[in-house]
Formats: sequence, structure tokens, C-alpha cells
Amino acid sequence: MQKFSKKSSLVLTLCILSAISSSGYAAEKDSLHQYNLDEYVVTATRTALTQKEVPQSVEVITKADIQNVGAISVRDVLKTATNLHIDDGGGGHGDQFTIRGSVTNDILILVNGRRIAGENIYPNGSSNTRILDRLNLSNVERIEIVRGPGGALYGSDAQGGVINIITKKSEKPEFIIGMTSGSREMSNYYHLDTGRDNKFSAVLDANFSKLRNFEGKAAGFTYGPKQSYTLDMDYDMDTKNRLNLVLDYDKENLQYQGTRSISQRIQNRKTAALTYEGESTNSKYSLTSTYSQFENETNNKKYKFWNCRSP
Repeated sequence: MQKFSKKSSLVLTLCILSAISSSGYAAEKDSLHQYNLDEYVVTATRTALTQKEVPQSVEVITKADIQNVGAISVRDVLKTATNLHIDDGGGGHGDQFTIRGSVTNDILILVNGRRIAGENIYPNGSSNTRILDRLNLSNVERIEIVRGPGGALYGSDAQGGVINIITKKSEKPEFIIGMTSGSREMSNYYHLDTGRDNKFSAVLDANFSKLRNFEGKAAGFTYGPKQSYTLDMDYDMDTKNRLNLVLDYDKENLQYQGTRSISQRIQNRKTAALTYEGESTNSKYSLTSTYSQFENETNNKKYKFWNCRSP
């Protein structure tokens, strides 16, 4: 049997230890990429649960998904969702939604879990039909879609499902100017984030859009300018109590191209929402009060909505 010298044994030992150390480091390094945080949703139960814990079918469209799609409107993003179909009415009769065969009247659209005022196009129609035209995509953080009955939490207008559009919160001081353009619409948007200054933070978003006029095309579309403004402010009273105030305003001055004539459509909406969130030793609680008013200046009609809820 061949004998190893002390020097050879030392070299062999060092080689083995180096291999073990390298493999252990490689394994440790690789393991860092295997731990991903679960996606939390709040729409299905009004409490933060992971998608695995939610008893209903839920789809989350993240900020990264929105950027990858290259969409210029919330409608474009929702068209990528599973089992959700949108029939674009071109602005004439609004959009028609279908989730698993349900109709527009049974699908509820929320913004940050809050209802917003809209108008009914037909006597028995839904106020959802034109909401997508008035949402600012540049201010959207993610979209949660709950497929299936949600009437127990949100009422009879959520029998087919719920679409909750969640806007951006303050992250860091920044100011962004952007522009988007598509075949039908072009927009300029502005985003101002103050960052957190001690206990206060605020986000201001503004969007100016224009629907193109397709001269010589078939009737049944709208065109003209739109604008929207959103101010979202947070104030930390202490480590366990916080106030949030959201002020939202949007206005549109559109022309509708009918089969025989052109009609004007001037509309504006104002929304104010105040939320208090608190935390005790054993529980968390919140109270939200929302007032929203939609005014159709063309037909001299007003639609008002007021709600106070505690999830």
C-alpha cells in the first residue's frame, strides 16, 4: 500500500476542506433565491391573506405585469386577466364585463376597496360601464380580481365578482413626467411623491388625456379631452395609529359621434375618503368614510354616494 507523506496529507486535507466550503457557499448562495414573499390580497375577505389562503379564485395583476403589458389604460390591463372579458363600447354605451358568464350588473369595481359614484346608462344598467374611462393607469399599483360571488361582503352588485384597483402609496421623494400613446388615446401624466417627512407623506397624480377623433369612421365613439387629479396623504399619529385622506377629481368634455348627429358629454366626479387605522395588543381595526359625487352637466343629473364602513 502506498503511503502518503505528511505534506501530501496536508495538501489533500486542504483540498477537501476547500471543496466542502465552496459547495456549502454555493448552496447557501443558491438558497437565497428560493425564498419569495407570498402575494397578499385584501379584496376577497377585507383582511390581508395570501392567495393560497383565500377561499375564492383570485388573480393579482402586479405593477410589473402592468409595465410588461405596455398598456395605456386600465381597460387594456384587464383584458389580460383570466376568465374576464370586456366588450369595449367605444364610449357610446360604456363597457360590458363578463366574469365566468356573469353580466356587468353583477361585477363591482372598487378603488382601494371603496365604491365610487357612477351613472347608469340604462334604467336597469350598471354604474360600472364608464368607470374604466376615468381611471388613471399611471397611478395604479396593482389590480385584484375576485372571481365568484362577493355579495356577503359587498352586496348584490358583487354576485359575479369584484375588481379592486389599488393605487400607489408614498415610497420615496420623486417627480415623474411621462407620456403614453395608443391608437385611440394619448396621455400626459405627472407623479409627485414627497416621501416620508417625519409623520407625513403625500402622493399627487395628475393625468391629461385626449381621445382621438376618427373623422370619416363609423358612428359610435367619443372623442375629446379628459383630466384627473388624485391627492393621497398619510399621517402617522403614532406607531399604532394612522390617518389617510384621499381627494380625487376628474372631468371630461367629450363629443359623442352618433349615427346622425354629434352630442356633447360634459361630466365630472369628486371623491373624498378619510380612513383611520389603529392597532391594539390583540387586534387591528379601521374605519373609512367615503363621499363621492358624479355630475352629468349635459343632462343636468347628479349621482351621489356616501358610505361609512369598518372591515
